[in-house]
Amino acid sequence: METKKFLNLEGPALWKSNDLLDNLKKSTSFFLADLQNDLKRITVNTILNLILSIRNDWSEIEWAVYRHEGLDIKQKDLAEKLGVSQQYISKISNKSKLRLVREAEKNLKQLLHGIDTTVH
Repeated sequence: METKKFLNLEGPALWKSNDLLDNLKKSTSFFLADLQNDLKRITVNTILNLILSIRNDWSEIEWAVYRHEGLDIKQKDLAEKLGVSQQYISKISNKSKLRLVREAEKNLKQLLHGIDTTVH
């Protein structure tokens, strides 16, 4: 679709998405889900925004440790690859809330699996 034609589109879906984007801009959130059930919407938005808030402050090394966590690579080997000590990798693993984020992501997936994500 050409950009020019896209900008001329109208309709309920675009109006709704525009309203949701405006709400997101006005909030302090990174993400806003629009679910039919208010309790589910609040729960999903809270968990996801807390995850994103923690991850937003991570350095490149913290992201690298996060991406490699759970893979078949030892901290020593990852440390060599990143040019830091194994102790530093261990410190990052414990201090950056990597395990907390992984657990929250796992719980969010389980929660979403049982939620009807139909937009209202």
